[in-house]
Amino acid sequence: MAALNRKVVLLAFEGVEVLDVSGPAGAFGSANHELLNPAYAVMVASAAGGAVRSSCGMEISTIALSEVGEMSTGTFLVAGAPNLDHLLSAATPDLGASAIALLDNCERYGAISSGALILAQWGLLRDRQIATHWKFVEVFDRFHPQVAVEPDATFINQGRLWTCAGVTAGIDMALAMIEADLGADVGRAVARRMVYEPRAGSRAPASTPADLGGYGYGELIGWMLENLDSPLDVETLSRRAGQSMRSFHRKFSAATGKTPAAFVEALRLQQAQILLAQGLPIKQVATAVGLVDANKFTRAFRRSHGMTPSSFRALKSHPHGLVRS
Repeated sequence: MAALNRKVVLLAFEGVEVLDVSGPAGAFGSANHELLNPAYAVMVASAAGGAVRSSCGMEISTIALSEVGEMSTGTFLVAGAPNLDHLLSAATPDLGASAIALLDNCERYGAISSGALILAQWGLLRDRQIATHWKFVEVFDRFHPQVAVEPDATFINQGRLWTCAGVTAGIDMALAMIEADLGADVGRAVARRMVYEPRAGSRAPASTPADLGGYGYGELIGWMLENLDSPLDVETLSRRAGQSMRSFHRKFSAATGKTPAAFVEALRLQQAQILLAQGLPIKQVATAVGLVDANKFTRAFRRSHGMTPSSFRALKSHPHGLVRS
């Protein structure tokens, strides 16, 4: 269970979408009410603090970002806005430097809806896969082509980075975070309290090879990606890493937040997404990623992505598919 009073900081600015702030804040606040215990300390911050006028004219009370304090067990999220000018005005280098100083030490960070554009302006999304509001897909395609945008995802969790589509998707993402922190039962209870039906997100592997280089497993994971159609059991991986099976399992799990088996499955399902988006036959995809049992592949894909492989492939045949550099 999560540590009590972990901070949740929502960054707001002039012209912010009020639901991008109130939706996630309401979810985390509802978790406190459900538990009868303050699991989260929710804060709304801005560059200078004080009242911030939202896009609908409602004013939001904020504290200065400099007043947030320690974020080692916290969540830092940048809200979005419907107006591109407001987003670009908010993405100042000074605010970016202050925000980066916080998120470098927080447990997770990300953006709600078009707030992802602010993170991109600060150089934080290069070569990452994200979700954002569908109206801003073309903006990313034009100005940040190095960011892979998944326009059909409700939310995407990629390591410490969380991003989501527009407005109410912020609630879905917050509920997923609550579930990760406090368990599925609490997540479902909070959704019931809010009279909200959560939608499935699109969860990428917990970490990328580049993320894990500091743990000494970047090379191994790169090899795993090149050999997904081969047996990738703990014995094989530990031998490749030059560690005993017991030591490897413990250290790899601590470094990635997933057991070796769970991490391998996540990598396979991520690659399956890419191949399915290219229109390849499902059986061929399953074989290519090492999930040759069609029923097992379908169950795993549905569990991870909230839909069957055939439904995902049909969805990706839409002309507004995955944006890549």
